[in-house]
Amino acid sequence: MRFLLAGLLTAWAGAASADIQPRSGQWAGEYHFVNAVGCPAQMVAQMQAAPPQMRNYSTRIDFPDPFDPAAFQNNDVNFVWHKLGPDQWAASHSQAQETGMGQIITVSNFTLHVLSETEMRQDAELIATFPPALSQMMGMAGSGCVARSVVQHRYQAP
Repeated sequence: MRFLLAGLLTAWAGAASADIQPRSGQWAGEYHFVNAVGCPAQMVAQMQAAPPQMRNYSTRIDFPDPFDPAAFQNNDVNFVWHKLGPDQWAASHSQAQETGMGQIITVSNFTLHVLSETEMRQDAELIATFPPALSQMMGMAGSGCVARSVVQHRYQAP
């Protein structure tokens, strides 16, 4: 009896800590602008008024088992996902762009929360650093800004 109870407790603990496996199939996503700090007004307006094709998507995604969020970026090697904890993942991507006034550096940080087999939430934070002359020309108080958004991902069909 003692071995049976120990076996059941071990099986229950393993099941409780198992990650959620999202379904493969047609997924839809909806982008929501959250806020921006230090960003030029023109940039904030563009993020708030993103065109419908940028605010919403619908695509087929086949997730490997066990789950790997790289499928969201078509396995783009620029996005390396790290597991934070049960059903939570993070990735970062940085990019530098040369301009006539200096370098613009952007860092995108993503946190993915797998809520169920059919729902996920992706929090995004974009950190942009502009050359001083360019940030002054754009009317910024400093040389950087942070913008946050959320994408709700929902499973639609097989």
